[in-house]
Amino acid sequence: MRKKSLVILLVMWFVSILTANAQLYQLNDTYNGTTNTTCTGIFTDNSNTGNYAANQDRHITFCPINVASRVVMEFTEFNIHPTDTFILYNGPDLNSLPFYSANEVPYYQNTDLNGISMYATSDNPSGCITARFVSDGTQQAAGWRANIRCENKCQDVISALDTFYMRYNETTGWTTRELKIERDITLKKVANNRPYDTIIDGDHYKWDTVDFYALDICDGDSLVAVAKPEFPYNDISYHQGVENCIYTWSFGDNQSETIIGNPKAGHKYEMLSGYDLNLIVQDTSYGGCTSRNAITARVRIAQDPIKTVAKLPDMCSGDRQQLFVGYSANSTVIVDTIQFNQTARQSFETSMFIPDGGLSASGQECYESPVQFTTFAPNATINSGDDIQDICIQIEHTFIGDLGFYIECPDGQVVTLKYNTHSNGSDLGQPVYGTEQGTCWTYCFSNIYLDQAQGVICGSGSTNAMIGDAIDSTNYPWTEGAEASQFFQTPPQNVTDPQGSGMTQANSVDLNGFDVLAGCSLNGEWKLRICDNWGADDGWVCAWWMDLGSASAANWTYQVPLDTVIWTGPFLTEFTPTTAIIAPPIDSCGDIVYDIDIIDAFGCPWDTVTTLSIVCTPIVDLGPDRNACEGFGVTLDAGNDGALRYNWEPTGETTKTIFARPAENETGITTYIAQVTNYNGVLYCYGTDTVNLNIYPAANAAFTTSNYPLEGCEPFEFQLLSTSTNALEYEWQIGDETSTEQNPTFTFPYGSYDVKLKVTSENGCVDSITYSDLITVFKNPIANFGWSPSIPYASDPTVTLINQTKPESNANNFIWQLQTVKGQPDAIINLTEYAPRYVWTPMAGETVAGEYIVLLDAYTLNEGPSGRIYECHDTISKVITIINDNIMFPTVITPNGDGINDVFYIHNLIDGQAFPDNELSIYNRYGKRIFFAEDLRTEADFWDPEKTNTPTGTYFYRFIGRGPVRDVEFKGSIEVMR
Repeated sequence: MRKKSLVILLVMWFVSILTANAQLYQLNDTYNGTTNTTCTGIFTDNSNTGNYAANQDRHITFCPINVASRVVMEFTEFNIHPTDTFILYNGPDLNSLPFYSANEVPYYQNTDLNGISMYATSDNPSGCITARFVSDGTQQAAGWRANIRCENKCQDVISALDTFYMRYNETTGWTTRELKIERDITLKKVANNRPYDTIIDGDHYKWDTVDFYALDICDGDSLVAVAKPEFPYNDISYHQGVENCIYTWSFGDNQSETIIGNPKAGHKYEMLSGYDLNLIVQDTSYGGCTSRNAITARVRIAQDPIKTVAKLPDMCSGDRQQLFVGYSANSTVIVDTIQFNQTARQSFETSMFIPDGGLSASGQECYESPVQFTTFAPNATINSGDDIQDICIQIEHTFIGDLGFYIECPDGQVVTLKYNTHSNGSDLGQPVYGTEQGTCWTYCFSNIYLDQAQGVICGSGSTNAMIGDAIDSTNYPWTEGAEASQFFQTPPQNVTDPQGSGMTQANSVDLNGFDVLAGCSLNGEWKLRICDNWGADDGWVCAWWMDLGSASAANWTYQVPLDTVIWTGPFLTEFTPTTAIIAPPIDSCGDIVYDIDIIDAFGCPWDTVTTLSIVCTPIVDLGPDRNACEGFGVTLDAGNDGALRYNWEPTGETTKTIFARPAENETGITTYIAQVTNYNGVLYCYGTDTVNLNIYPAANAAFTTSNYPLEGCEPFEFQLLSTSTNALEYEWQIGDETSTEQNPTFTFPYGSYDVKLKVTSENGCVDSITYSDLITVFKNPIANFGWSPSIPYASDPTVTLINQTKPESNANNFIWQLQTVKGQPDAIINLTEYAPRYVWTPMAGETVAGEYIVLLDAYTLNEGPSGRIYECHDTISKVITIINDNIMFPTVITPNGDGINDVFYIHNLIDGQAFPDNELSIYNRYGKRIFFAEDLRTEADFWDPEKTNTPTGTYFYRFIGRGPVRDVEFKGSIEVMR
């Protein structure tokens, strides 16, 4: 790169010699409207050295010496005020077509043509260029300066690339890639009033936008670039073709190649970086036109982006871990990016006191601090003062006349930023008198951020210097109208009177301060030195920095984005182009290897591997929530035999199993948490589970009885009365009998019985109580009796009672109660014999026939467990009927319908019941039976003469009766009287 710079300097020197005595063409009244045939000279505005004049409208034409040539204007300076216009015509007069600026208007303003060469096009037969300048009366600017020369009148050629390029890799072979157009947007700091074809924000930062062709290759690839030049005037005078061109490729790494007739050029870059690719195409026909345009192409090389592949952090099974490939430090796979940037800033940011002058033997004390640059290519050097973009110092100091500022490059060259004037009392920043630090302001020095001389920092009376209580830099970074407070020029290095009060030479427009550092190394230690020559005044440097750039190197950055990351291994899910989630199931653990394949945006493949240790997370399952009743508990098991540690809350126990039993009389919900820990020497994995133990109030079984003690004769009836607490359900069991009533009633026969009560609360808590032989029931005799005769009759009312009580036992006792008077139940007689005999006696005028109640009370005497004596009785009551066997027959009946003696009624037959099986026959006097009836039961069954139409007279009857006692037959006569 230094060799190329040397060539440029030699060319510029040679041109300066040629133009030293060249004809000067000023667009003034002398040359206005003239046509000048020349191939040399200098073309300027009317003033040449100052600003052009107002209210001009002048034009001039330049034509080549011969028809085989054309005119070229090389503009070395150009500054036209925006209210004025500079117009170029592609021809010999004002009727020719105008050239259009980059802003697509037919005129030029500001610095549009600065450093630009304009030439007559191939379709311009005259080869002439006409210039016209029009200014108004408002504001003027510096104008222009252009060298006039001629060149062969060939057909133009424009450098261009084909839509594809090729790259070769030893593994993948040849691949053809599409040429991409991309845009680079860069935020840059600029001084005010510097014209750029960009948008500048209010803080004087500009966005530079550059569209470029990108040829992207992989590390180790060989590049084949393909030219496709354009011939805008082809076949006007002759035919142009790619095979007739010479291609000069500049690959950006100080390597170039010139190829004749072949538009393809191969190259392999030795260093990973980004490179500017340039192409100059020369047409060999008719003297040959050479392309003047830049192709704005960049070669970007993708390096292996994998910077760090750490073993994946151990994880617990059942967890989730995001695998992320990226540029940040917390990425799983950290990738790096090429950052090719030939502009760099280094800063020193420690506040330091400036030693006060006059304290040493030499009378001078200097502040000195270094910054180190390492980012430039090896052996890169300063080519011009513009490579030092700026040097900024944040400083406060009283009495500026004390100070001198100097910068020293790594090779030892020194440039003066400010001379010691030993005069003038302005301050820098807002100092505090004494050694205390005040407020620092920023002061910068630059060539490129000055569009005209802004003055030096001196504090003198010059109009371009800052004068006052403090040299102003409060408007940092910038505000409109205050740009001079930020950037100051460096004094010329040929100042001969640094202590002169006027500093006239220091205020000149000679801005060669940084140029003396040409050839200095960019990399290395740069030093700022501030020297205080006098005592009494002091100050501080709060910070300083400098921005360096290599004008001969590519000044851009790029990053190779990731396109796709392919993860290979188990348990992967939720993929994105750069991320994945690993989610091993909780029952999966061990060491796993993962393959990682990365494809970047340039299509370059990279791969690596990493490993993962999955520690088994304990699976703790305490089961569902449990319920227990007061006074009871449950066993809880955390499982996971052989785990490192078990922890239980709230008990603090450290065993695998515990018996969870709350304190006595404690109810409610208690939460138990089991945490089990596994450890692989690096990572602890925890498994936990929670179970709630709900302690319900206990049920309490208790009862009493309706009577006590529970002993007596059968059937023994009693009621059990529950006095249980917290009971919802009851279950009684006495012998074979059960009940679910709260207070059941039982009747039990002879025997001894246990009583058991089981109660259940609404939450299922159970309690029971049992009493053995609580109930004693004594056996009753079964009273029964008969009598003989079984049907006693009135004619002999004697009955022998037959005792049929069971069981037959001498322990049995008997009381007989016999009704003695018919119709009077209370008239009784008590007998105590086992089988007494009794004869009923009729009352006077009464028959003994009728019903008599006989009751037998059989009982035993029993001593209960309580010592009480129980008479166990059984009674039976029966009715003995004495039938009336004395029947009476009427002798006369009067069937007159008065209801008295109307029928032949046999007294005591029906109610006496002695002869239920009977027959009645009625005969007339002739022996003829006129009435017959059987089984007479009611009065209507008897003979009614009216029904048989029996007249008055004597009749005869015959009655046959059969009964349980005896059979009878009666005969007689009956008179029917009417």
